[in-house]
Amino acid sequence: MTHCLVTFLGRPLRENGNGEYKRLDYQFPDGHAARAAFLGFPLRDWLKADRLVVFGTAGSMWDHLFEGDLAIEGNDNERLALMEEVADASVTQARLNMLAPQLAAYLDCDVQLKIIPTALEAADQQQLLHMLAGAAEGADCLSIDVTHGFRHLPMLAVTAALCLRVIRPELRIEGLWYGELGSGTVHNLDGLLETADWLAALQRNEWLGDYDGIADLVEDGDAKLAHHLRAATFHESTHQARQARGNIRNARSLLKADSLHGPGALFQPTLLQRMSWVDEDTLYLRQRRNALDALERNDYLRASLYGFEAFVTRLVQDSEFGGKSSADTQKPDTREEAQTKFRSEHQSKDIWDAYTLLRQLRNVLAHGNTAEGKSAQNAIHSANNLRTALRTSFDKLLPEKQQ
Repeated sequence: MTHCLVTFLGRPLRENGNGEYKRLDYQFPDGHAARAAFLGFPLRDWLKADRLVVFGTAGSMWDHLFEGDLAIEGNDNERLALMEEVADASVTQARLNMLAPQLAAYLDCDVQLKIIPTALEAADQQQLLHMLAGAAEGADCLSIDVTHGFRHLPMLAVTAALCLRVIRPELRIEGLWYGELGSGTVHNLDGLLETADWLAALQRNEWLGDYDGIADLVEDGDAKLAHHLRAATFHESTHQARQARGNIRNARSLLKADSLHGPGALFQPTLLQRMSWVDEDTLYLRQRRNALDALERNDYLRASLYGFEAFVTRLVQDSEFGGKSSADTQKPDTREEAQTKFRSEHQSKDIWDAYTLLRQLRNVLAHGNTAEGKSAQNAIHSANNLRTALRTSFDKLLPEKQQ
């Protein structure tokens, strides 16, 4: 397994005018302490990383890597030339390539020294993201130290970590490290990544109605909650609304009884609100809510399925069509009987056209059938047309209150 540490090299102020960089007693999370000016060296030792990649600009403190914390000897001419280039802020990649093997031999690990742009412009920022991805090439684990970089670089480092987790999901991000200037305390800022995980999971839920991403995040702290969330996702995906509702109600009860930890607590109210459809009084209203929510996130297949089933449920339960009891609502024979009665009676043209269009769209989206009728053909011509057609059908067939 290869663990890569990427660290940034800055250009701090000289201390007391004596040409030395400020040293700190860095305090690591397990109580270990190390005195250094450049956190990258003791952090690499503590993490036991086998690759050290140092990023810095042409004016960064490159000479300190060879003259400060480490007692490196030899190669005097190249090191002297490096000091002159640092003073002029003109360090070249060629110079660093010549010196990197010396540092690698001293540290007994792979060392890469890379000149980066200041990354204040969009093009340079993209270049830096590519360089960070390249630094982790072939590694299994990645840690990033943002202690000494320019103040805007930590934001880019976090962005790079998020990008890498998408394009290289097998790469484990071990931490985002920062050494505090005053106390020397070394912090792991991986809570930023955890917050991003919650954002991604909530976005996935918003787009797909899928709770699996949230279940992954709560698994370690509450396996029972994770189970109900996954079960709800499965039953919703198979359109088993009753079973899905039961699991979501159980999940809501657990969430109300105990707050989530970390970033999850921030998103808990939003999650509870999204689950509130289970509190609707009747099956019809729950199906209607699901249809409208699906349409809101452009999930047209689920919108058409939930919408059509909601209308049939309305037919079964409404007094004008016979008013069956709740126990009979989901019986196939009862639902078919209600549809037969509806089709045999004289309906207003608006209601009949909306019903016919919704049924055709459900069949097209569920089975890939060729659209029947001009209205259905026009609806599937574009996303805007389909959204409008479903919305119009829902407005006519799914009133907010049942009769």
